[in-house]
Amino acid sequence: QAEPGMAANSHIRAVLKLFRTIDLDNSKKSFYLTAAKYGIQTQLREPLVRIVGGFLPSTKLSEACVKNAIAEIYGIEGEFYAKFSYACENHEPYSVECLEDARDDYLTKLVELFKETKQCLRE
Repeated sequence: QAEPGMAANSHIRAVLKLFRTIDLDNSKKSFYLTAAKYGIQTQLREPLVRIVGGFLPSTKLSEACVKNAIAEIYGIEGEFYAKFSYACENHEPYSVECLEDARDDYLTKLVELFKETKQCLRE
């Protein structure tokens, strides 16, 4: 019989493996990419890892659920980038000020995605 911790670790490993497939455009400004990745990590990946870490060994993780969330990240990140760049209002496009203006909406959308995703984690 598997130890509960081992099963939790396998669920965590599965989620982390899926999150490693996220491929953001590295040609974007580094401070923007840092903010985008940090948002994904703190608002989505880490909270999901905490949840699946508490799953029983018999729990079947829905990888499709996590994959759907990851697919949605690209749209959310695209909106964030637009507001940081060409759709920035009141500041110079690609500036830290544009990033700060766009960040709250980006993080809020990631939190909403987390709330949706945590509902479908179990198969």
